[in-house]
Amino acid sequence: MAKARFNAISKTILMVLLVFMVGTALPAMSSLSQQSASAQSSIVASDPHPHWHPPPAPNATTQTCFKYTNATGWIKIDCGPQIMVTSEQLANEGGGSYCGTSCQAPRGETTSSSSPNSSEVFINFDGFTAEKDNLWGGTSWSVQDYTNDFTGSNGLPDWVNFVFQNPQNGADGLSPQVCIEQWYYQNGKWNLGQNPRPCVSASYETLSNYYQGYLEGYIGGNGYLGTQYCDVSTSTCWAEGGISDLYGLEYNNRWTGVFGQIFGLAGGSQAQFTSPTNMETIVYGTTETSAYADSFSGTAESNNLSYTGSPSVSCGSGTCTWSEWSRN
Repeated sequence: MAKARFNAISKTILMVLLVFMVGTALPAMSSLSQQSASAQSSIVASDPHPHWHPPPAPNATTQTCFKYTNATGWIKIDCGPQIMVTSEQLANEGGGSYCGTSCQAPRGETTSSSSPNSSEVFINFDGFTAEKDNLWGGTSWSVQDYTNDFTGSNGLPDWVNFVFQNPQNGADGLSPQVCIEQWYYQNGKWNLGQNPRPCVSASYETLSNYYQGYLEGYIGGNGYLGTQYCDVSTSTCWAEGGISDLYGLEYNNRWTGVFGQIFGLAGGSQAQFTSPTNMETIVYGTTETSAYADSFSGTAESNNLSYTGSPSVSCGSGTCTWSEWSRN
């Protein structure tokens, strides 16, 4: 949910793979609707694990929320409660490394070509027993899809986190939401640029051996960001668009890295999977023609799985993908 960094710039980066040079970049799009179409067509074209995507979400230039089912298509919905992140919760989020040696550092990819204009984190299980959150209890968890640190238009270190939070039984007053968090580093800590965060209410999700889901974040163009979470097994999605790009992620090639996985719910918590669990994570970045695998301490949340080997990175049709299995 928030950065757990030793400081604004210090982070441990492990270069894992060679650079792949393939294809040409797609042109930048100017609306949320056009961006979604470009991102989805690219992902489908080069996906090492093809999975369902809905049609593009509608365009938006102010915060607007939508839901998709096969029966209804995209329909506009109320965004739901915009929950304030308390100062106590923020204090638990930053200021040091929560992971240490007890969990894997989040992995993903860094582009060595043009900046991505969208990212996706896809989760697939080939063996699942159970999961609980060590701080929030029950079956709470989150999917996070986050960018690299960048010096934004405010002249400070910034980053963006697209997140689906899935609390069980309204843990600490929370409900399932898909949110965009924009962070800036000042006075020795990470701070939320918008509080409450812009979010769309979703439904509670259950992990199982049959679960497949993904979280996408994207640049809508003209200074707006968007995000959507989709449950592939039920063909249901929740999306929000028209969120102001506070620190200029869209511009000056600031977006260079895509990282994410299933983690604990919030506040530096850990998603603890019961053995045996076998989970595949695939990270996508669009409008990329080359990329290499990266690993570094990022979000404060974590899980108790271990990566099983060298990641796979491939590029084609304007999209680069990183994939790897995690087990316990």
